[in-house]
Amino acid sequence: MDTKELLLQAVDANADRLFAIACDIFDHPECGREEYYACDLLTRFLEGEGFTVERGVGGLETAFRATWEQGSGGPAIGFMMEYDALRGMGHACGHHLQGPATMGAALALKAVVKEPFKLVLYGTPDEEGMGGKIDMVMQRFAEILNGIPTLVIVTLL
Repeated sequence: MDTKELLLQAVDANADRLFAIACDIFDHPECGREEYYACDLLTRFLEGEGFTVERGVGGLETAFRATWEQGSGGPAIGFMMEYDALRGMGHACGHHLQGPATMGAALALKAVVKEPFKLVLYGTPDEEGMGGKIDMVMQRFAEILNGIPTLVIVTLL
């Protein structure tokens, strides 16, 4: 079986759990810098999958960085996910899907890739409001990726 098929199977294997998380976040909309429920839900899931989670990165209480490494010396692959809602509209932009979709991609890589590599997932709050990513960049939240080949993937739904 080729790598693409293996990745798709790995995504499918986690689909039900990830869909449940997306629905849970949808049912509990939180506006920017108030995403405590979503942040807790996402970080607990990642910890359960073997990721090391740092909460409150970049000077934002609802931001996080989750890392997992296989071997050493390989490239780092970074993902960003948003999980804030629109005030008065809930998850009209689909941010309830970004965390679970991103985690699905990361879990698929974790299950299939055998070479050394590092996964770094960034929870980036307040995309719809004051721009949480801007604060995080100003606080140099991505320094962990400096000095090694890096690919950062931003999921846009």
